[in-house]
Amino acid sequence: MGNPILGGRSAARARISRFYSSQSWIEGRAEDQLAQVAAWPGIVAVAGFPDLHPGRFGPVGATFLADRIWPQLVGPDIGCGMALWRLDLPRHRLKIDKAVRRLAMLDDGADPEDAARSLAAAGLEGLIAADGLGSIGGGNHFCEVQAVEEVNDPEATALRPGV
Repeated sequence: MGNPILGGRSAARARISRFYSSQSWIEGRAEDQLAQVAAWPGIVAVAGFPDLHPGRFGPVGATFLADRIWPQLVGPDIGCGMALWRLDLPRHRLKIDKAVRRLAMLDDGADPEDAARSLAAAGLEGLIAADGLGSIGGGNHFCEVQAVEEVNDPEATALRPGV
């Protein structure tokens, strides 16, 4: 089974935004897929993120704005994504070493037996995988802490006051 669209061209190529540093290691095939999808019919804008990597039908670690639905761009890791949380912590009070130690707990997740008991007590047994509870998942999943120095376009980033 193949994808007849991947590699195709349309009259206009969508704008591609890259939300990663030129120092980031991004596989070339993922960049190629990003450009290819930008040429698909109805694709308006494409964004690549630091976890960008090649997927079966298109790049993973990317977001697409389109005037239609492209089901093949929804991978098996649906629900995997990026989130941004604003903390009520001044930057000078953030202790990176302490944060790294605490975030390292996400590598192992909760104790599977404790998680299974908690899920059973909540009536969720069999509905949620106990071995993934309290983790960020396997593969290329990661947790990153950053400080936003400047917001150039608050309306476009959801970093405007009150959001």
